[in-house]
Amino acid sequence: MEAVVAAAKEQAFREQRHRHTASLSALREERAALERAKRELESCLIAARNQAALLQACQREESGEGAQCWEQAATEVEGRIAAAQAAAMAEYEEREAAAKQEQATQAAEVRRAAQELAALRRAATLELQQLQATTGVTIGSCGTRGQAQRRRRRGRGKGAPAGRACCTIM
Repeated sequence: MEAVVAAAKEQAFREQRHRHTASLSALREERAALERAKRELESCLIAARNQAALLQACQREESGEGAQCWEQAATEVEGRIAAAQAAAMAEYEEREAAAKQEQATQAAEVRRAAQELAALRRAATLELQQLQATTGVTIGSCGTRGQAQRRRRRGRGKGAPAGRACCTIM
C-alpha cells in the first residue's frame, strides 16, 4: 500500500514539476521580451540625447561660440556611449549570475529528486521483501497498460487500471 501511495506522490511530483517548468518557461519568455523592449527604449533615448547634444553644438557654433562646442558635444556623446556600454555589461553579468544560480538550483533539485527516488526504491524493495518473507506472497508487475490490455483480451488476468501499470499477487 505504501508503494502505491509513494507512486502516486511521485506522479503528482512529476506533474507539478511539469507545470512549474512550463510556467517558468513562459515567465522567462515574457521577461526576455520585456528586457528587449527596455533595451530598445534605452537605445532610442541615448540616440535622442546624442542628437540633442549635437544639435545644441550646431546652434552654439551658429551663435559664434566656435569649435569648442563641438568638442564638448563629442565628449558628452562619448561619455553617454561609455556609460551605456558599462550598464549593458553590468546587466549581462547580472543575467549570467542569475542563470548560474538557477542552474545550480535546478541541479540541486534534480539531485534531491534522485536521492528521494533511490530512498523510495530501497524502502519499496525492503517492504516487498518483508511481505514475501512474512506472507510468502510474491509481487509481480503486469507491465505497461498496453501489455495488461493484451493479457485481458487473451483472458489472462485483470490487467492494469486506466493509465497505470498494476501489481498482481502471485
